[in-house]
Amino acid sequence: KFADKLAVKLKDKKGQEKLNIIYDYYYEVHQSILGHYLRNLLKIVDYANKYAPNHASRTEHINILLTQLSNYEILLIAYHCMQTSNANFYNSLKPFYFFKELNLEERLDPEYQKRIVDIGLLKTAFKECFPN
Repeated sequence: KFADKLAVKLKDKKGQEKLNIIYDYYYEVHQSILGHYLRNLLKIVDYANKYAPNHASRTEHINILLTQLSNYEILLIAYHCMQTSNANFYNSLKPFYFFKELNLEERLDPEYQKRIVDIGLLKTAFKECFPN
C-alpha cells in the first residue's frame, strides 16, 4: 500500500527531510501527470518573463495565472520549488511573490487533515511572502 510504504520511509524523519521524502514519493507515483503540469506552468511563467514589456505587465500575467490555481495547486508548486533541483522554477516566481496568497491552514480545526507538512518550512523558504 502507498500509505504503508510512505510510513516506513518517514519513520523518525522531520522538517525538510520529511517533506523531501513525501514530495519525492508523491512525484514518483504521479510523475507523468505532475511533470507535464509543472513544465506547462513553468513555460507560462517563462513566457510572461520574456515577452511582457515591464515588471507591472509581467506581474499582471502571473496574477492571471495565479487566480486559476487552487490553494492545493499553489502548495504543490511551493513544495516543488523547495526541492533543490527546482531552484530555477522558484527563481522565475520569486519576483512576483507567488506564494503570498497561499492559505497556510493555520485557522483550521486541529482535527482537519491539513495538507501542509510544516508551516515553518514554508515561511522560511518563502520569507518574502510571509514576513511574520
